[in-house]
Amino acid sequence: MKKIGILICIFLVGCASASTRITTFKDPKANSYRRILVYAPVQSLEMQRVIETKFVEEIKQQGLYAIEYGKLFLPTREYSPKELVAIIKNNNFDGVLFFVGTDTGHTETYIPPTSTSKTQGTLTPPIGKGQPWQYQAKTTQQQYGGYSISKPWVYFRTQLFDYNLDQYVWIAEMETRGNGHATINTLIESAVSETIKKLICDKLISAPYTPPR
Repeated sequence: MKKIGILICIFLVGCASASTRITTFKDPKANSYRRILVYAPVQSLEMQRVIETKFVEEIKQQGLYAIEYGKLFLPTREYSPKELVAIIKNNNFDGVLFFVGTDTGHTETYIPPTSTSKTQGTLTPPIGKGQPWQYQAKTTQQQYGGYSISKPWVYFRTQLFDYNLDQYVWIAEMETRGNGHATINTLIESAVSETIKKLICDKLISAPYTPPR
């Protein structure tokens, strides 16, 4: 029974998926950024940690430096604007990446009921002379559907702030939709992955050049 439960969990996790549609705008003054502070201004500390950590992991895979806002600025303390600027300057960040969800919900898809039937029969020879053959049939029915599937969706917005120019240089709006097994983490992973791909495509983040030996 325990093995069956494990297999079911693996099956459900494996089926979770999401897709993201992204629209972006890049300012002509934008540069390439190699030291990035990631900030997800959400109310939940756990969700902030999940989002920022995912971004930092993806950015570091590009050979760049990144750190979570929650690690640099402690949630138990209050910082003045002057203190925030000083900390950012002392750490030599050239870009601050903001990521926030702007709307969320679920769509319900109704699966109508259907049924299939299967009939199996057995033929028994006669017991005595002149007796007919006996035929017995058994029909089984299986029913499917008759329930609703809830599919989550979230709209995200990402902005890249250029600290040296003192302005936003890149904006991305995303629509992320998951299937019936998707969780909020599934949606976040999809949105973060597409954001990083687009940042690379727009040449906003790139690994430092290493000359051949």
